[in-house]
Amino acid sequence: MISNLFLCETKRHGLGTSEVLEAPFQDLSLTWTTITNASTDRRWRDLLAAFVAFEKSNPVPGKLSTSSRPEEVQKWIQAKKDKKHIFPAIDKATYGSKWAAWWRVLQPSWRKVDPNDKIPMSRAYPEDPDWSSLQKGGTAGLWTVVVSLAWWLQGLDESGDLFWLAVGDVSWVLRCLQGDGIAVGEKRLGGECDDDRPQKRSR
Repeated sequence: MISNLFLCETKRHGLGTSEVLEAPFQDLSLTWTTITNASTDRRWRDLLAAFVAFEKSNPVPGKLSTSSRPEEVQKWIQAKKDKKHIFPAIDKATYGSKWAAWWRVLQPSWRKVDPNDKIPMSRAYPEDPDWSSLQKGGTAGLWTVVVSLAWWLQGLDESGDLFWLAVGDVSWVLRCLQGDGIAVGEKRLGGECDDDRPQKRSR
């Protein structure tokens, strides 16, 4: 049985709601507690809610690309489970840009329209978007993205503009991935992922 609950206050579309989030992996509940305690900011908690919903959609377990992945992530993966709640030391001056470069590599090609684009990248997705590079559940999948974001959050400076752009982009991707593995938002009218799609002209 999944343990370790916490109360997540979220506000969407002007409405306030309280949502109880369960630790997505029971054997990593201490790590989950550390992540959830990293910030009370609504944007962070919205991201965690989106991740829990993604894992509850039963995505196929998989591994993300290691290309451009920060070395801190590799070291954390190799750590024992009872040590994974300990945040690694990061270089505050360079970690954010390294993380953003890895996140860009993970994106499907249709999101990388402009080679100079950083975060956020294109959200105008095609009729049949390919999410295979990101549709990875389990502890080797998008979990590593969320955990490594928490490290960045811990070392955040006063502004943190790029970090919060990253949080928003990861949250958007997670909402798009919920369901059958092919961007549920693309199929569901009024879904969270429909905001940036070109709308048909009314006649």
